[in-house]
Amino acid sequence: MKVEVHFLGQPEILIDHVRLTITQKKIEAMLLYILFNGTCTRDELVAIFWCDCDEEGARGNLRNSLYKIRNLIGKDFLLTGGRSYISLNPKVEIFRDTDLFIMENSEQRLLELNRFCFLDKYYLKNCPGFEEWVCSMQNTYERLLRERLLPAMRGSFKKGDHVITTYAEHNSVLRPLYQLEKANIITLSITSPTVEGIKKHLQK
Repeated sequence: MKVEVHFLGQPEILIDHVRLTITQKKIEAMLLYILFNGTCTRDELVAIFWCDCDEEGARGNLRNSLYKIRNLIGKDFLLTGGRSYISLNPKVEIFRDTDLFIMENSEQRLLELNRFCFLDKYYLKNCPGFEEWVCSMQNTYERLLRERLLPAMRGSFKKGDHVITTYAEHNSVLRPLYQLEKANIITLSITSPTVEGIKKHLQK
């Protein structure tokens, strides 16, 4: 089984290239959380998704949700470690678009994306733990985006290779980052108009 998960922008889950439709948003959100983390504890899932329920009711809701996920995808999709852990079956081949941020030489593929915000505008009522997690991930990937693409832009400016900067200039999400870096270089060329001075800036 091959699973492809888009966390950037609006979430999407594909099972063997077929989009998975889940009508209950809390079950979809929990599945996204498990797909992102790989392994979770039952206590963790209960605290995040059913913090407003008593323990017995929360654990019952968790059991029902896991049952529905297995019915949708397959009984062997999720494995349980006794009563404590829920994990993805290691036989499942999974690709997450967020993996591009940690893959080597993936700047070109990152630039070709038209969405970068983690679970953009994805809200879940009465689940503050889930909202905190989403907000934390959004901040993390915004930082990773800058860390990965700013050096690529600087290298592009330095080499006179405009492929990366052209992508960034025409991408509504990346454009502010591109314009800021371009403005920095223009300012530098005015205040320190030597080639060596600009090169030192680009190498920072």
